[in-house]
Amino acid sequence: RSGLPPLIYPEPASAAVRQEIRPVPVEPAESQVPELEVCPYCRVVAGTVSAVRLYADDLVVAIFDPAPIVAGHLLLLTRGHYPSLTGVPAPVRQRLMDLAAVLGQAVMRCVDGDGFNLHLANGACAGQAIPHCCLQVIPRHPTDGFAWHWRALPVTTETLNGLATRVRERLAGTLLADEPAPESPGAVAN
Repeated sequence: RSGLPPLIYPEPASAAVRQEIRPVPVEPAESQVPELEVCPYCRVVAGTVSAVRLYADDLVVAIFDPAPIVAGHLLLLTRGHYPSLTGVPAPVRQRLMDLAAVLGQAVMRCVDGDGFNLHLANGACAGQAIPHCCLQVIPRHPTDGFAWHWRALPVTTETLNGLATRVRERLAGTLLADEPAPESPGAVAN
């Protein structure tokens, strides 16, 4: 589409994304063999199940969803079997987000979209149907017919400040413990 800025390739994904896009065969690790028998995403990553691959590297495989919500719907699959985002190593999480930005922008433009959603369901109650970390990239257009049906709950600043305090207490002793809390209008000082 005319008038759009050029694609932006964030580092460190730029070199990898600019390479020829092709499947990368990788032998499964010994620890992944049981997952290959039961996890459909592990079978896609290993190449034992057919999928249209858009991109693959040592950490992530990007395929077009075989049952898309809209045209261009991508699944970014971790190459390792991680049932939950909370178990995914930081470099893999970073690669997922780098690729989501680059591939999302490229696919969005190819399907004449105006934006894209990122969706990651973590846990069955959140809608995760397959216990393998998968970041979905969903190109969007105002007339695509898909809608997220969010509902807003009434909440007070006092309630949110109480929740923020409890979460900070839970994070004590983690990597985020030394991060300063962001200031926001109406926030109560700790």
